[in-house]
Amino acid sequence: MAGEMPIDREKQWRAAPAQDSVLDRRISLTLTTGRWIAIVAAIVIAGLLRLPGLDRWAFSAAEAETALAARDLILGNDIPNNLLGRPFAVEWTGLFMFLGDSVDSVARMSVAVAGLAIVVLTLRLGRWMSTAAAAAAAILIALSPTMVATSRRIDGGALLVALTLAVIGCVLVSGERRSELWPILAGISAALLVLSG
Repeated sequence: MAGEMPIDREKQWRAAPAQDSVLDRRISLTLTTGRWIAIVAAIVIAGLLRLPGLDRWAFSAAEAETALAARDLILGNDIPNNLLGRPFAVEWTGLFMFLGDSVDSVARMSVAVAGLAIVVLTLRLGRWMSTAAAAAAAILIALSPTMVATSRRIDGGALLVALTLAVIGCVLVSGERRSELWPILAGISAALLVLSG
């Protein structure tokens, strides 16, 4: 009878209140699932409205000037000095042309990525305001015709909005964490904001 439990211990075991195991705990996913659906919807909508057909329309004169300056930058040619205060827009476009090709769809991809960054940075602000408000703002930005058009033109507009949100986010994080990194990143973002046009 080595496998049987003594009667006293068996009574104690049966009389003890049942405790839930770790696997029996209930996890409420209703709010969490809704939040993630809204976040994924905002990013997918923003991508679907900004990325397809980037080479459908020709450049405007200002866009062509910026794209040509970016092409000259990656080829090592002389850069014109009449860019009206948009050096970071030229460098940002040049980075994408360097990584891809010097066609107009790759140049417009640079500002489309900045437009997607606007949506992601807005979602990250949900840490300081409610997550529902940040998701709603991100969906509105993703659907906004003005923001979609800004994210498809090489004029520095999408970079201005993205860098403004980056400055705000870095300042808010630096208020919480006493580190030298976040004020430095806020300063870099502010400097790039000035250089974006």
